[in-house]
Amino acid sequence: MERDKQVISFLGDKQIAGLSNTFIIEESLYTFRALERCSGYAFRREAVVELLLSMQEGWIYLYMNNMNHDGFLVDQCLIMREPSELRLKHCLIELLGKYAVSNNGKHVLAKCFTKKIVSNYANISTKTMAQTWKTWSDEGYIDGEVNQFIFNSIDFLKK
Repeated sequence: MERDKQVISFLGDKQIAGLSNTFIIEESLYTFRALERCSGYAFRREAVVELLLSMQEGWIYLYMNNMNHDGFLVDQCLIMREPSELRLKHCLIELLGKYAVSNNGKHVLAKCFTKKIVSNYANISTKTMAQTWKTWSDEGYIDGEVNQFIFNSIDFLKK
């Protein structure tokens, strides 16, 4: 999910896009871009809001969705105050937790998570990403020869 060409979130398996601004009548504030093949279903916003408001569970969902969105924004604001390497580590921990596959003791992110996309998400420059990539590769934390996030260990991310 992007806003003003800045990646702000990733959605994975069984997640719903487009309900973050349920009560705003205008066009969505966000742009959604598929990084991998997916299925998309489109519903009229009015129909979804009407259905949610007609059910008791719908009110709870809307309340919890709003609370989760507020918490997400607060977390993002706090992260953006951190130094660039810490922001990158935090973002990678999040992405690895949701989208990594373990293979022979290594943690692998899908190829769609390019250095450019991850640096945009972490709000760091591509130059900083390249320097950090080289440092982590030299220290043996990642496989720097491939153009994909393959971690030999993720313990260093938690420091």
